[in-house]
Amino acid sequence: MARQQLEQTLLEMGFEADPMAKNRKNRTDFGYLLEMPLSRLTAEEMHRLAERKARRDAELEAAKQAEWRATWHSELDRLAAAIRKKSGR
Repeated sequence: MARQQLEQTLLEMGFEADPMAKNRKNRTDFGYLLEMPLSRLTAEEMHRLAERKARRDAELEAAKQAEWRATWHSELDRLAAAIRKKSGR
């Protein structure tokens, strides 16, 4: 089957084209699916990605709940620590 036919079949099945490639090339692009290694299609990989998504969702929710001043001070503290470490103090 030709790539164009595969892309049409994916569209018909409800898959979305890569939005970045679409904007870049002004055409649909399913390279993110068609060029994906088979090792990425395992249950273990899906579990790993689901765990990663859950962690990121929790981080996002924590960031949404945090007061901006506390976040700002925390980031300044981390910056100061990194500067002290770099300067050897």
